[in-house]
Amino acid sequence: MRHIANVLALTLLTIIPAGCFSATKYRAQTGHRGGYSDVRLDERTFKVSFGANDDTARTTVEAYLLYRCAELTVEAGYHHFVIVEASGGWAPVDPDGGPPPPSTDGLGPWAPPAQREHERHHAPVFSALIKVSRGDRPQGGYDAKQYLSHMTSRIRR
Repeated sequence: MRHIANVLALTLLTIIPAGCFSATKYRAQTGHRGGYSDVRLDERTFKVSFGANDDTARTTVEAYLLYRCAELTVEAGYHHFVIVEASGGWAPVDPDGGPPPPSTDGLGPWAPPAQREHERHHAPVFSALIKVSRGDRPQGGYDAKQYLSHMTSRIRR
């Protein structure tokens, strides 16, 4: 019986921290928790951001940001979106557990950190200013429905 209790305790000690230290899931940002946020600036322009914890890969944050851009495009009744301006990088980790508000850190659009040590103590935060449109897909634009269809199975909620 004591052996079973020891195994159970060891299992719980392994599982509980794993749940606490995992990549940010796709969701709206609430409080200090990572996630997406967006603001409609005019009829066809949105500012979209996605912030995550430091256990979330940069490529995941980029994919989630684009996914939210595609969702907004379809929700607004448009077909395509173009990234007009992008900013992002690695921001200092908030001691309360979430990322600070999105900011430009001088690394340029979606540039990786200069050093792995820097990455370990910073969380990815990316933003995009997008313009949505109908009709033919503009040069450099994304087909929103196609992106949603392609990525839906890869999004962790």
